[in-house]
Amino acid sequence: MTIVGLPVGLWMLNRMPQVVTLAPQRNNLVIVGNQVYQSSVPQRPFLIRALWFVLVGWWLSALWLLVAWALSVSIIGMVFAFWMFDRVPAIITLARR
Repeated sequence: MTIVGLPVGLWMLNRMPQVVTLAPQRNNLVIVGNQVYQSSVPQRPFLIRALWFVLVGWWLSALWLLVAWALSVSIIGMVFAFWMFDRVPAIITLARR
């Protein structure tokens, strides 16, 4: 791992659901009257997310992706595989959507 490559790798893993399913990223929109606001989901503290990534996230996401890849072999398993690919950012960094 390199200091420069780590942010790029995390960026790619966080974009995986969009690449695999070709679905646009979700936005939380709140409509009040004639006004539309974009709300953000509160994230866990950075230190907790960083510790999760270092201690658990990287290997758990590798296992998660391996199982998802294996499930994508069958037609019935593809449903679960796409669901699992969509959850990768939450597994690797505890990101909330």
